[in-house]
Amino acid sequence: MTPKQIGAAVRKARGQRSIREVAGAAGLNRHQVTSIEDATTNYTIGSLLALAKVVGLEVAVVWRGMVDPL
Repeated sequence: MTPKQIGAAVRKARGQRSIREVAGAAGLNRHQVTSIEDATTNYTIGSLLALAKVVGLEVAVVWRGMVDPL
């Protein structure tokens, strides 16, 4: 998925909950959530995972081009 697609999925999953409410539950500030939803800045996988958990999304990491990622 592209950052814009990720942001759209987060926004859809957030539903009617406010950005402030979701950000607080995820331990993020509202600017971080807005930036993820708008795909306007880079973010950490930790921030994405925390936000995804709160809005009920599952994140899967797929390693490409590597025989053994570890």
